[in-house]
Amino acid sequence: MGSSGYEFTTLLQNLIAVSNNSVTSFSDENKEKLSKIDKKMRIRVFVTPTCPYCPRAVFAAHQAAMLNPNITGEMIEANEFDRISFEYGVSSVPHTVIEVKESEEWVKKGEFVGAYPENSFVEEVLKAVE
Repeated sequence: MGSSGYEFTTLLQNLIAVSNNSVTSFSDENKEKLSKIDKKMRIRVFVTPTCPYCPRAVFAAHQAAMLNPNITGEMIEANEFDRISFEYGVSSVPHTVIEVKESEEWVKKGEFVGAYPENSFVEEVLKAVE
């Protein structure tokens, strides 16, 4: 892989999803659950270009963000942004951190390492707003 590594595929997937105005890979049930989140949420996925599992984790975060304007999905290259990676204790990727905005501050409400299957990903996101 070139310098963009595996993440170039994620960029293309996102462009296609946005241009088609569709989020197709989540089940209707999960789309409905995510669309009901009424708090500002940030899903940060730490990645490296050589990680083959990272694109799936990033795409899940971006799909959640496409479903609900309260959700922001972010991909952070862990090596390039080493200070923030250190702050979040990132030691392996993909590392997902879920934060909810409370009184103008982002508060970490959950995190997990690995590319979770769809239902598990949605479960982690929902736990953050309980």
